[in-house]
Amino acid sequence: MESVYERTLKAFMKLRWIAWIVIAACFVIIYFLFTNIQSELAPMEDKSQFRLSLTAPEGTSFLAMDNYVNKVSQFLIDSVPEHEIVLSITGSRMSGAANNGMIRVRLVKPGDRERSQKEIVEYVNRHVSKYTEARAFANQDQTIQVNRRGGQAVQFVLQNNDFDKLSEVLPRFLDEASKVIY
Repeated sequence: MESVYERTLKAFMKLRWIAWIVIAACFVIIYFLFTNIQSELAPMEDKSQFRLSLTAPEGTSFLAMDNYVNKVSQFLIDSVPEHEIVLSITGSRMSGAANNGMIRVRLVKPGDRERSQKEIVEYVNRHVSKYTEARAFANQDQTIQVNRRGGQAVQFVLQNNDFDKLSEVLPRFLDEASKVIY
């Protein structure tokens, strides 16, 4: 084993300039993979709902935060006609802090609205910044979520190299999977 290593090392040291070519080739491969591999684990699904996380500076009173949450909630009611329910919570039960809040927005079914969930969330994120008392950020639920009640994180797995095909099949698959009764 040592003699093989010694011969290999001596041969490499005679041609050590090849190392720079190998390193350059590795960087080219890394760049190619980085620019061509899609970054999503699963295509985003329109679940007809999204949530906003709201955070004010430390020391903000419950009343001030509640007023901010109500302003943002009213903005959603007025500006998102596709809403079905706008539910807001001020403060946190977990930490006891009054400087945060959460708003969950339920939308009408995708067939009953013209904008997608993604377009609505982007619209909200662009316009909610005009309320400067605190920071608000709308985000969508991931397609694959971890069950917080201790169940299995993923119970079904779809695999395919073509993300377009996955995007096409995923809604039908999830409809069928949601019919399964545990």
